[in-house]
Amino acid sequence: MTMAQDSVKGGSEGEMTNPSPLFSKSSSLQPEVSSVDGTQTYWVSSTTHVGTVAGFIAHNIGSAPNREILLRVIGAGALNQAMKGVILARRFVATQAINLIVVPGFQEVTGHNGQTVNAILLSCQAR
Repeated sequence: MTMAQDSVKGGSEGEMTNPSPLFSKSSSLQPEVSSVDGTQTYWVSSTTHVGTVAGFIAHNIGSAPNREILLRVIGAGALNQAMKGVILARRFVATQAINLIVVPGFQEVTGHNGQTVNAILLSCQAR
């Protein structure tokens, strides 16, 4: 079982330490590291540049094919940007004979106000 599958099944419910997405047009790509298992999860928002997501995934999967990239999204716009980034990244890594797959799931996150919401967790892996 991968870390993403464990997270999806509720093994590591994360607390959202920063409500603003870590992927955005103006910020650098910084992970949120889980205190439970050390997993790095990257936030994607509706304003995230698709090329940034695609390049990040392609670079990390291309340089370490056994690596798992976790993208967390909340909302339809954020999911749209994340999926477009994954589709574009899949084209990039296909030239290296890498088949990029995505395993979707849910994860509960708690915001600053204490309210729990369901986020979509996308696990990107090479096969």
